[in-house]
Amino acid sequence: MNGSGWSRRLAGRLVREFWETLVLIGRLSCGDPVEHGEPAADTAPPRSARSGPPPGHPERLPHAAPPDARERALWADILDRELDS
Repeated sequence: MNGSGWSRRLAGRLVREFWETLVLIGRLSCGDPVEHGEPAADTAPPRSARSGPPPGHPERLPHAAPPDARERALWADILDRELDS
């Protein structure tokens, strides 16, 4: 009777468990709160820094609204120049 079959399965299982543990540690260190054995959910499309807040966010500005007098003053102060009206 050959004992190499069960030892290979045992080694494969140990390696698989070790790998899943490393993946879990990596996810937790990156702030991904997934449970052990649960696949990572990539539901949100990647956003660039230029895209701004997501739609419906309170800080999302309407594109058609011109800045009011206070906003123009703030932008002028930030840019060190007068803005064109």
